[in-house]
Amino acid sequence: MADLEARQQQLYQAEKLASIGQLAAGTAHEINNPLGFVSSNLGSFKLYLDKFAALHGRLAEGEAAWQSLDLDFVLEDGAELLADCSAGLERIARIVADLKSFSNEGRPPTELADSTVACGTR
Repeated sequence: MADLEARQQQLYQAEKLASIGQLAAGTAHEINNPLGFVSSNLGSFKLYLDKFAALHGRLAEGEAAWQSLDLDFVLEDGAELLADCSAGLERIARIVADLKSFSNEGRPPTELADSTVACGTR
């Protein structure tokens, strides 16, 4: 009888250990699921941060390059440059027109003399 009780006690202990093993396996599985997505999310987040860090560096370089342009000066000087170019183009157009009128395009000599005088007075 003592032997039977000892075996029952061993069986009871084995069942308890099996239950604890199942509980540990279930707990490990339940912990492993969030561990997996937390680990994956941290990897993704690190990639995002790396991209932001690289972009931040490029933005800082771009800002420095933008500041080196001195936009106020460029806008002011650019307007003056365009005005000078326009005036130069108008002068060239007048010279070409005067040369055309000076050339003899089948006109009588008196008109040629008048256009020569006109070119000289400008």
